[in-house]
Formats: sequence, structure tokens, C-alpha cells
Amino acid sequence: MYFHEPGGQAWWSLRKATFVPGFRDYLESSAPPGMRSFVHVLQGNG
Repeated sequence: MYFHEPGGQAWWSLRKATFVPGFRDYLESSAPPGMRSFVHVLQGNG
């Protein structure tokens, strides 16, 4: 979830070179989560 947030993308652009290629490919090809908020899931409302 955090990877697809603007802050996560900014962080990733600065630090992705420190991760192995397979993990970079995995994250970069992942789809953003649905409309459910992570906080709602934790609260039992998702």
C-alpha cells in the first residue's frame, strides 16, 4: 500500500538501487490496493 502513495514513490526513487532486481520488479509491477483504507482494515471496518 505505502509503495503506491506519493511519499512512497518519492522514497523509492531515491533508494530503489539498494534492493535486488527481483524485489524492485515485484514492487514496480504491483497494482495499487483497492479503495479500502489500511486504517479501516485495522479498525475492522474494511
